[in-house]
Amino acid sequence: MIDSEICIRCEKEFEDWDHILGDFDQAAIVRNVNIAVTSILFEKSSILLGKTRECKLLRGVYNNGFNKITNDKEEKKMIFR
Repeated sequence: MIDSEICIRCEKEFEDWDHILGDFDQAAIVRNVNIAVTSILFEKSSILLGKTRECKLLRGVYNNGFNKITNDKEEKKMIFR
């Protein structure tokens, strides 16, 4: 049951048809961006043959994390024992 005329999603504005349609427009924009990013990630990589750009991204995240933990001398000693 709706007791207020304030939008339940943003809780800021009066909910009229313009506001509702604006929410749908924002959802469409997010969906289009999501599809574009997904299509880029699953394209074939020109550097890692036989792999996708997603693999390049994950490899970079892993390498960055590994580099961060190896900067600590105590952790580096444990890794290379």
